[in-house]
Amino acid sequence: FAQRYAAGASFEVANGSLPAQVVDSARLTESGIDLAQLMQKFLYGAVAYSQAAGDYLSPDLGPTKGINASNTEVYSPGANATKLEHHWDEAFGYFAAPTAALDYTNEQFVKNYSVDTNADGVIDLFTEKSYITMRNAAYLETRASSQDFELVESLFRSFVQGRELITKEPANYREYLDDSAVVALSLWEKSIAGVCVKYINSTISEMNEFGTEDYLFSNHAKYWSELKGYCLAFQFNPKSMLTRDGFIKLHDLIGNAPVLAGQSSSAEYQNYIDGLLQARDLIRDVYGFKQEDVEKF
Repeated sequence: FAQRYAAGASFEVANGSLPAQVVDSARLTESGIDLAQLMQKFLYGAVAYSQAAGDYLSPDLGPTKGINASNTEVYSPGANATKLEHHWDEAFGYFAAPTAALDYTNEQFVKNYSVDTNADGVIDLFTEKSYITMRNAAYLETRASSQDFELVESLFRSFVQGRELITKEPANYREYLDDSAVVALSLWEKSIAGVCVKYINSTISEMNEFGTEDYLFSNHAKYWSELKGYCLAFQFNPKSMLTRDGFIKLHDLIGNAPVLAGQSSSAEYQNYIDGLLQARDLIRDVYGFKQEDVEKF
């Protein structure tokens, strides 16, 4: 980034018989990658999702780690939370939903609104600020054609129910807590998978506009980079529904850079679109999406 900004370099991108598009954004490469979007979406999986799935909600890190942590021993001297409470709260922090999430509409989430639910004139960053995971889940709900497609409430309630179990400690609560963690992570992963489908669709749509006035190289790079970044997240859940072989196949189909019409033959261009549709089918089958839904995401 620093080198590109310092150089102030620009380049031209073909658009069929129309005039070439001049690109002068340091975040965009001639190979069609939006460096900012790729890094942002990758870090979402590598940091936020990874910390919840591979650490704080994990049952496999030993008797004192993750979800197996003590619910009697305080996290640190003087703390007012047990180790287990702290781990669950850390996971919820990475999940980053407003605690007033059920007072939001899906439209408010999608539009990235933050709602002053207690009407005190300010947005509380802990309780009222809207972040990316719930926006993704809400977007999928608003686009799905199936009436039974639901993510937002179930995803949020899985965290709340788990926290109530930790606090109230009913009989056999550890068993139910494990179930809450599994539900939270599986629905979180499903929201990531659905957004991957969204950017498959967006990338294909932009590719189909090549050679028209509607085609924008910057959008092509943006959509593909968001797709690639989000699809890298699955590796950070040790119990991902997407198998290792499935993960490899998915990224073989997506590739390491988008296929650009100005740098490939028409056959290669169409073959890549066909490959993206195969990637969409793979995600559809693994995560149980309906065909009519994946076409609308």
